[in-house]
Amino acid sequence: MKFLPSLSSPTSSAACAVLLSASIAFPQAPRTAEPCVVTPVKTSLAADAPSVSIVVEHGRIARIVPVGDPLPAAVRVIDGKDQLAVPAFVDAASWSGCVTPEPRIDQDLPTDLEADVQVDMRAANRKGIEPAFRAAGALDFTPDEQSAWREAGFGLVLAAPHGQILGGTSALIVTRAAASRDAVLIPEVFAHAAFAATGPGYPSTLMGYTAQLRQLFLDAQHHDELAARALAGRPGPRPAFDPELEALAPVLRRERRVACEAQVARDIDRWLALGDELGFDVAIVGGNQAFERAEVLAAKRVPVILTLEWGDEPDDPDAKKPDATKDDATKPDAKKDDATKDDATKDDATKDEAKKDEAKKDEAKPGDVKAGDAKAGEAQGEPAKGAEVGTDASKPAETPTGAATQPDGKRYEYEEPLGVRRAKRARWVERRDCAKVLAEKGVRIAFGTAGGNASDLLGKVRKMVEAGLPRDVALRALSSGAVEVLGASKLGALEPGNDADFALWTADPLSKDARLAWLLVDGFAHEFDLTEAPPLEGAPDEGVDASGVWTVDVKSPDAPMPPQKLDLEMKPDGTVTGTLTATNPMDQQPMISKLTGRVAKKQMRLSAKFDLGELQIDAEYDGELAGDSWSGTLSVKGSFGEQKLEFKGTKKPQ
Repeated sequence: MKFLPSLSSPTSSAACAVLLSASIAFPQAPRTAEPCVVTPVKTSLAADAPSVSIVVEHGRIARIVPVGDPLPAAVRVIDGKDQLAVPAFVDAASWSGCVTPEPRIDQDLPTDLEADVQVDMRAANRKGIEPAFRAAGALDFTPDEQSAWREAGFGLVLAAPHGQILGGTSALIVTRAAASRDAVLIPEVFAHAAFAATGPGYPSTLMGYTAQLRQLFLDAQHHDELAARALAGRPGPRPAFDPELEALAPVLRRERRVACEAQVARDIDRWLALGDELGFDVAIVGGNQAFERAEVLAAKRVPVILTLEWGDEPDDPDAKKPDATKDDATKPDAKKDDATKDDATKDDATKDEAKKDEAKKDEAKPGDVKAGDAKAGEAQGEPAKGAEVGTDASKPAETPTGAATQPDGKRYEYEEPLGVRRAKRARWVERRDCAKVLAEKGVRIAFGTAGGNASDLLGKVRKMVEAGLPRDVALRALSSGAVEVLGASKLGALEPGNDADFALWTADPLSKDARLAWLLVDGFAHEFDLTEAPPLEGAPDEGVDASGVWTVDVKSPDAPMPPQKLDLEMKPDGTVTGTLTATNPMDQQPMISKLTGRVAKKQMRLSAKFDLGELQIDAEYDGELAGDSWSGTLSVKGSFGEQKLEFKGTKKPQ
C-alpha cells in the first residue's frame, strides 16, 4: 500500500499509544473518506479478465478504468495485487443492530369492570404493537459487531426490530465505525411483523395475534378516513393523536412492505392471506420451508430473506463408508490372503462344533437358566446369557440406572431406525436447498443473519454453493439482489456513481480458501491481515489454567503505559474468552474490548480489536504461561503499520 504523502512516524506512535490506554489526538473522526485509487484489481473470475483501477472520490466510485490510464495525483493508492473486487455483502435482516423495546400496552382508559358486559374491543390495547418505533433512532450496533461484520465482507446491514406483532421499521446502515447519524443510509425500509408479542395478557396465542393485527389495520383505516375528512373540512369526529396508527399509513398505501417472520409453510400461508385481506405487501423473513410455497411466492412477487436456520446437520445414513476389503481384493497376493481366510474359517467352524459338544455334556441342572431361555428373556428384562448360576431368573440383571448392557458387558448404543434417520436427513437437505428451489422458480431472495453472526451466514452460503446453488445466484443474493429486495439504489454493484462499498478477496469469496484483504465502506478502507501466525494446536498441558484476572504491563519505547486488566475464562479444550480493560489517560474512562484466543500446551495467544474513529487497531498477545505468570510479544497493527512490544502479565491469586 502506498500513500502520497506518506504517513509520519508520530501517527504510528500515537495510534499505538491509544491501544495501550492512551488516546489519539483526533478531535473528531472524519465524516468523508479521503480519495483513493485501488489498483490493480480484477472484477471477474474469468482467466482473461483485464486488470482495472477503481477511483474513489467522496465515498463513491468515480470511475473504473483499465490499468495504465492516467490516475489522480496525490491520492492514496491501495495495492490491489490483482485480487478479486466484488460488491460488499448485504445482511438483509439482522436483530443485532437495535434493541426492540417492549410496547406500552395500555394506551386507552382502564376498562370499567362494574359497567355492563363488554361487547367491543378495547380502543387501544397495544400489546405487541409499536409500528411507530424506528430502528434508525435506536441503533445499537457496537464496535465489536461492526468489526465482526466487516471481517466477513459485509458493508451493509438491515438493522431490524423483531419479536412483536408489529415491531416498527428497519434501517439500512453501514458497518464502518461512524456515529449513528452517519451510519444510516435508509432510515425506513420495512415494517416488521411476527406472530409473537411480549408482556402479559391478551393476545398470547396465534388466534389472538391475528385478531390483534386485524383490529389494528381496521383502526388505521378508520383513522386515515377521519383524518382525510377533517382535512377536507367535512363533519365527523376529530381523529385521535395516535402515532402507531399514523405509522401504518405508508403500509396501507403499499408504499412500505411488511417483512413477516415465518419459517414454516403454514405461517407463510397466513401472512399471504392477511396481506390480501388487509391490503399490504409482504416479504418473508426466515423461510425454512419457503420452498414448499415457491410457485405462490413467485406468482405474487413476494421476496424471501432467508436466515438459513437449518439446525445441526444430521449424518447421511446412506453415505458410503470406506471398504478396506475392496482395496485388499486388488492386491497381487489377494488369492493367498483368501486361502488363509478360508483356512481360518474352517478352524473356527471346528472350534464351534467342539463348543456345541461341550455344551451337550454340561446340560443345565434343574433351577438353572438355559442358554435358549436367556436369549428369549432378554427383551423382557430377564438375565442375559452368562448370568451367575443360582440367581433369581424373575429379577433383571443389575445394571447402572438408565444403561443397558450386551452379553459381553458392553453398553448398548441406541441407534434410530434407518427410516427415521433418512427422514431427518431429507428434511435438513430440503432446508439447505431452499434457496436453490426459490431461485429456480424466480423468487427474489436475499440472506440475513437474524440473531446469528455474519461469519456463520457466509459459511452457510458457501455450503449451499458446494451443494449446487449456482455461484452467481448466491453472490447476487448477497449483493445486488439484496439491494433490490430492500428497495435501495446506488448500491450492490461495481458501477460509477454507486457508493464505494466493495471488497478485495484473494479468491472466489464463496470458496473456503478465499481470504478478505480489503473492505471499503462509504469509501473508508479497512485492511485485513493475510499473514496470520499458524494456529495453536493441541490441548493445554496438565495443570495449565489461564482463567482468572490478569494484570498486564506493556513495555513501551516512548513512555510508561498504565497496566491493563484481562478477565479470562478458559475451557478444558483451551478456548479462551474474556475482556480487556484499559484506561484512557485523557479522560480516565475505561476502554473495553472483547478477547478471544486459546491455550495450547503452555502457549497462550489472545486477540482484541479497537475502533477509534475511522481507525481500526488489531492487537495480538502471544506468550508463554509459567504458573501465574505470562510473558511474550504484543503485536499492534493498523493503517499506520505494525509495531511489536514486550509484555508481562501476572494472575491475581484466587
